[in-house]
Amino acid sequence: MVGRGPARFLDALIVIGLARAEGLARAIPLTLDYTDMNDNEVLWSIVHAGNRIQERLEDSLEETGLSLAKLKALKHLVEAREPMALGQLAEKIACVKSNVTQLVDRLENDGLVQRVPDPSDRRSVLAAVTEEGRRRYKAGSAALAEAEREMLTAIPDGARGSVNSVLSGFNKV
Repeated sequence: MVGRGPARFLDALIVIGLARAEGLARAIPLTLDYTDMNDNEVLWSIVHAGNRIQERLEDSLEETGLSLAKLKALKHLVEAREPMALGQLAEKIACVKSNVTQLVDRLENDGLVQRVPDPSDRRSVLAAVTEEGRRRYKAGSAALAEAEREMLTAIPDGARGSVNSVLSGFNKV
């Protein structure tokens, strides 16, 4: 379980940091007392913060018409510089092939990807990014980078290592 000191620190940082990122810093008193939080409250606070971060990042892509999933798929297709098998794309974005098929369907419907025959296996198709897909990927990447910068300003430079350390502990569980 997370100890009381780091847990209080992380929770306070998340609450205050997200408030600052949302422009609500004055609404959150900086003297909140987290000594009475139990471990369950701390974990749910982290879950809530993670959800809020994901929502904020998704919102940053709204004008581009992309989602984080679409942007991630486009990233791999753009970086590959050639059409990619759907199974290979599934591995790159760490999801099952049926999900990638549906994701590529949505990208294709949006005109961002097209399916092309696999020259080495006529039973297979490859996903190829279109020029519009490249353009939207570039716009989405810029919007996401800006949102990430804004979110990170909520964490003081001197505290980022501590936050990373606390959160990295969850990778070991």
